[in-house]
Amino acid sequence: MSSKSTANRPVHTRDDRVSLLVLDAVADAEGVSAAELPSPLYQIVDPEALDRLYEPSPEASTQLTFTYMGYTVDVTPDGRVSVDGIAYEPDDRPQR
Repeated sequence: MSSKSTANRPVHTRDDRVSLLVLDAVADAEGVSAAELPSPLYQIVDPEALDRLYEPSPEASTQLTFTYMGYTVDVTPDGRVSVDGIAYEPDDRPQR
């Protein structure tokens, strides 16, 4: 186990990658499932690059804001996602 603490950062697994959190948050705002979103995220931002930006790191300081499907999406340095200023809670998302 690493001696560096990630207590203040979520540890991203396959099912809680930031790119998937963004999809789930926008889908929640749209009232549909992520699979039903008509515009792929990759047309706006590279999902793999997004996930790499938010891999657990105690030095993380990346704040990202972009527009997706007409919503302003913010991703904080700790990997939290908000859509149009409303925080998305990943614990509330449907199980995959």
